[in-house]
Amino acid sequence: MRIINVINDFLKIFFKIRSSKVKNYYKRTVSFDNQKNQITEKKYLSKIILNKKIKKILDYGCNNCSLKLYLSKKIIYWGVDTNKDINKHVRLYSKNFKIIKKNIPFKDNYFDCVILSHVISHLDNPRLNIQKISKKLKKNGFLIIVTPNKLYKFFIFFLNLFNNYESDLTIYKHFSNKEIEKKILNKSWKVIDSFSYSIRNNKITYGILNSRCIIIAKKTIKN
Repeated sequence: MRIINVINDFLKIFFKIRSSKVKNYYKRTVSFDNQKNQITEKKYLSKIILNKKIKKILDYGCNNCSLKLYLSKKIIYWGVDTNKDINKHVRLYSKNFKIIKKNIPFKDNYFDCVILSHVISHLDNPRLNIQKISKKLKKNGFLIIVTPNKLYKFFIFFLNLFNNYESDLTIYKHFSNKEIEKKILNKSWKVIDSFSYSIRNNKITYGILNSRCIIIAKKTIKN
C-alpha cells in the first residue's frame, strides 16, 4: 500500500487526483509543524514579513497557528483552517483563530498579507481560493505561497520507493513556481519574487535542485 501511495503522489506532479480523507489528520499536521525544518521555515517567513513592514496578516491553512510564535508582537495575526479537529484536539498558539468552510469571515481590503504555507496543493480549486483571498487583501497587499517543488518530487521519486517516505493523501496536485504564476495567479497580481530553496541542517540553502518553492506576489487591483 505504501508503494501505491508513493506512485499516486508521483502522478500528482502531472495530474490532479482526488484527495482522500485521512482519519485524525490533525495529528500529522501537528507533527509536521513541529519538525525542525518547519521551524526554520517559519523563522525565514517571519524575516520576509518583517522586511515588507506588514501589520496585519492572515495565515490561511494555519494548522496550530505556530507561525505566530515567530512574528513580531506588533503584527495583528489571524489564522484560519478548514480542519474542524484542530479546534478540538490541537493546542493553538493564537486566540485569533477561526474554522472556515467556503467563505473567509473578514471584511474586504483588510489584510496587508496572506500566507499559504504548504496549503495550495491541498486545495481542490486553488484559483478560486486565490480569488477569495484577493478580496481580503488591501491594494498592494502581499500574497506569499510556499509549497513543495514538483520538480524535486519528480527527481526523487525512485528514492522514495525505497525509503520511509510517507505520501500525503490529502494533496490534489503538486506545483512548480511557473505553474502557480501562469495557471493560478491572474492579472490582478504582480509577482515580485519567485524562487526555490531547500532546508538542510536547519538552514535555508539554494542549490540546483531544491525541495520547496516560494512565490511572493503583490495585489495590484483594489476590489
